[in-house]
Amino acid sequence: MSATPPPHAPLAERTVVIIGGSSGIGLEVARRSVAAGASVVLGGRNEDRLAEAARELGPAARWHPVDNTDKQSLAAFFATIDHLDHLFTPAASYRTGPLRELSDEDAESPFVSKFWGQERSWR
Repeated sequence: MSATPPPHAPLAERTVVIIGGSSGIGLEVARRSVAAGASVVLGGRNEDRLAEAARELGPAARWHPVDNTDKQSLAAFFATIDHLDHLFTPAASYRTGPLRELSDEDAESPFVSKFWGQERSWR
């Protein structure tokens, strides 16, 4: 990763917000965004992983905890952001298991996390 992206970098002076940015595809998108000149705001539930990811990414990254299944948590998270150009929401948390053994709440958890979490983020 280049410390200073070229002035014509595709994401130069852009802010990319990534809920689920402390690991997996979210962290990789953060790495590539920083390499392309963006600043990134990482969100997620695990503060230790968020802090570690931000350290790896350097001064172009900052982080705030957020639970994408909780409206108040999302509101508090977005209150820390003055401006965003791009929003990426790969975060998900849900319970799995044999369908016959899942409670209604467990069976609904992927929908709550993936659909409502994303819908509430862009709202």
